[in-house]
Amino acid sequence: MKAKKEYLILLAVIVALSVYLIGYDPDRSHYTLPDLPRVAESDLNRIEIATAEHTISLKQKDNAWYIGPDEFPADSAKVENMLKVIGDLTLTALVSESKVYDRYDLGSAQKITVTAWSSDQKKRQFEVGKAASSYRHTFVKVDGDANVYHARGSFRDTFDQDADDLRDKAVLSIDPESVNRLRLQKGDESVELTRAEAVATESDQKKATDVTAPATDTSWTRSDGDATDEASVKKLLGALRSLTCDAYIPDKTKADLTSPEYHLIIGGSNEASLSIFSPENDRYPAVTSQSDYPFYLTDSTVKRITETCDQILDLPEPEIEKEAEPDPADQPVEGKTD
Repeated sequence: MKAKKEYLILLAVIVALSVYLIGYDPDRSHYTLPDLPRVAESDLNRIEIATAEHTISLKQKDNAWYIGPDEFPADSAKVENMLKVIGDLTLTALVSESKVYDRYDLGSAQKITVTAWSSDQKKRQFEVGKAASSYRHTFVKVDGDANVYHARGSFRDTFDQDADDLRDKAVLSIDPESVNRLRLQKGDESVELTRAEAVATESDQKKATDVTAPATDTSWTRSDGDATDEASVKKLLGALRSLTCDAYIPDKTKADLTSPEYHLIIGGSNEASLSIFSPENDRYPAVTSQSDYPFYLTDSTVKRITETCDQILDLPEPEIEKEAEPDPADQPVEGKTD
């Protein structure tokens, strides 16, 4: 009897353990994540990024984004990245309910608060901390919730930027194929080049295969009649194709910069100009007709432009002063002293 009773107890324990193991899911979450509906990026027209050091406001106007009250043009690619994060923000796990935030870079000194509006209606607000160790998630807090969550993606760097970082650094854009005139000036030296296209002869065309249009040959002529360095012209136009600055010059206007070292006029379907001034701490102040603001170019960028300009201008290489050789008469004779 006793043995039978023990078997029944053992059987009941086995059944209970089996039921528990069948229903146990170690990966099951015992909490509910906040529901964050997707926000259409096209609906957003204002973003505010606030840190302990600064607050940046971005506004959309005429299908473009501008920074702050001065309405500096913003880098469209960087704004698009922000809009994508804001619109697709997805929470994947609850990390902490302890209200201890510094360890996640969500304390008052480290957090980045992002708020986005559609007209005057707030669509999203969240606080950005550091990236998780896997760099596949970012620690965040959402509006009205004291808990810390994982959000999908590593995106702190997307918002961790100041106003100058977010400005559009494109200052000159040309189509080399449409340029038909160049004027280069350095000090008193200047030259103007004109582009001409000659249609190839019928015999020349027959040498090419699959000819669908008359072949053309591009040549440049100089106003002074000298031979043109075609390779240097091509190299210069390549350097000017898509020119970006290193930074904008604060508290200055284009009118504050005078007497450029180099001045270029690029003629074509849309005429443009570039002026480069004396360097300041390895950066060169410059202005273009396509930007309303003065800016700095890096030393390497300026060298690509000015060295090619010098080749086209056919300026002589700067002479290196040699030290005068000592006069033998001034040398002491060995073994003799005065």
